[in-house]
Amino acid sequence: MMIANRSVLFMLLLFIAVACGKGTAESLPEPDEEENVIRIAVYNTHWCTGTDGVLSPQRIAEVLKGLHADVIALNEIDRNYDPRSNYEDQLQIIADALEMNYQFQKTTWKSAIPASGNKPREFGHAILSKQPIEFLDTRIFDAYSKHYHGLLETKIVVKDKPILFYVTHLDTDPASLQSQSVQLKQWMAEREGTKILMGDFNAVPDNPSVRYIKNGMIDAFEKQPDAFTFKSNNPTIRIDYIIGSGDVEFVNSNVIKTLASDHFPIVTEIKINE
Repeated sequence: MMIANRSVLFMLLLFIAVACGKGTAESLPEPDEEENVIRIAVYNTHWCTGTDGVLSPQRIAEVLKGLHADVIALNEIDRNYDPRSNYEDQLQIIADALEMNYQFQKTTWKSAIPASGNKPREFGHAILSKQPIEFLDTRIFDAYSKHYHGLLETKIVVKDKPILFYVTHLDTDPASLQSQSVQLKQWMAEREGTKILMGDFNAVPDNPSVRYIKNGMIDAFEKQPDAFTFKSNNPTIRIDYIIGSGDVEFVNSNVIKTLASDHFPIVTEIKINE
C-alpha cells in the first residue's frame, strides 16, 4: 500500500506505538527537511524507572532515539545520585546514546561518597540538542514544599533560528506552584526572542497557575483535551507541557505511549512565523 501523505504515515506509526503498549515505543518518521520544522520533545523520566519496575536509562534513550527530535527536555534525571539508580550518571548515558549535547540544572543534591565514585550526587532536569547549547542561567524558585524547583535557561540555534529554550519542573503544592508560576513568567520576560518552555508543571491545564503561565503563549496540545501524560499505566491527566511564544506554530503534537517511565513523553514540531 502506498502512503502518499506524510501526516497519515506519522499517525499510522503512532497508532502502532500505542497498540504495542510496551516499555519501548515505535519510532516516528524523521521530520521532512523540506518542511523546515524543528521537532522537540519533553519527557519526565522518573529516574529512568518505568511503571513495570524496570530501571533502564538505555531504554529511555531508545524511546528518545525513536522520536528523532532536534531538542529534548528531561525531567527527574539522576546523576550519580542514589541506590535507586545504581549511582549511574543517567544524563551522560542518554546523551552518549543519542550523541547530543546537554545542559543540566540540579535541584536536589548530596555530598559525594565512594558509592557514587566520589562524584557529586545530583537530581534535576536537562536539555539535550544536536546543536551546541548556549547556557544562559539556572534559577531556583523561592517557594517550594519538599525540595527545590528551578528554571534552566538556554539558547539554541536550530536550522538557523535562534530560540530560547526553558526547562522547568514545578511543585505539586498549590501555594508553591502559584508563587513559582509568577516568578517563572517574570524571569522569562527578561529576555527577548522566540521562546519555548517545556516541562512537568504538576498540574492540569485548567489549573489557575497553569493558565497564568500559558497566558500570552501557545500550548502545543491546547486542542487535544485527551492528551494525557500521567500515569503511564493508567493515563488520566495531562501535566507535561510544551508551550511557545506567539510567533511559534505547533504541528504534529503527539503523546508517545510507553511504560519506560511513569510519564509519557510528548513531541511536537514547530514552525516559526517570521
